[in-house]
Amino acid sequence: MTMIYPGKLSQKCFGHHADRKAGIPPLSYGQDYYTLRSIFCDGFAPPYIHVHLRIFSVKNEVPVGNPDKGEVDVPSAEKDTFDKWLQQLWREKDESMERFHTTGQFRTGARVDIPVELRSSREILDAFCFFWPAAVAYGWGKLTRA
Repeated sequence: MTMIYPGKLSQKCFGHHADRKAGIPPLSYGQDYYTLRSIFCDGFAPPYIHVHLRIFSVKNEVPVGNPDKGEVDVPSAEKDTFDKWLQQLWREKDESMERFHTTGQFRTGARVDIPVELRSSREILDAFCFFWPAAVAYGWGKLTRA
């Protein structure tokens, strides 16, 4: 999975969040720039996100030994093969990102635009629903001890 956030700021804007509409600063990461706080509390989300998914069949495409035999210890020759495969995959990903920044496309293939927006402000609470059970248990514990 490759995610690219919009834009790049000039080097003089690096580290300043006042001009976020211009995009991500150079040498920065989108997840550091667009946080849950900026999205849900400050109301500032990226205008769009480009996502490229590449799916592999572990059994047929990933050199990781023989999963049918339940191999746990992978021979060093196979580790080297896997390391080379993974390094090539990272090179292809870097090339894909560079191509995207110059042409606006990852690769040839289907493009799907999916609008993502809140239907209501109540959905902000859904982002933190994981914490609700802990908050209720904590509150219940405080009430029963009192």
